[in-house]
Amino acid sequence: CQAIRKLPETFFPPFINEVVCDEDRACLYFYEYPHGKCKQKHMNFVVLRNVGTPQCQIWQKFNLNVRVSCECFV
Repeated sequence: CQAIRKLPETFFPPFINEVVCDEDRACLYFYEYPHGKCKQKHMNFVVLRNVGTPQCQIWQKFNLNVRVSCECFV
C-alpha cells in the first residue's frame, strides 16, 4: 500500500511517499492456496533537518530509513 509519512516541522521535505507491506498476508497463491510472506524493503534517503531556530535556520543532512518496496519470500 502507498503511504505518506509526515515529518516533524524541523524537516524538509515535510512529506515522504512510502510503500508499506502487509507482512502478515500471503503474497503468492498456487491453486488458491496461500504461499510466501511479504518482507519490507528499505532505502536510506537523505533529508534536511533544521537544527537552528525558525528565525535562524541551520540545515543539516539527516539519513532517514524509507520503506520503498515489498519482496515476496517463499
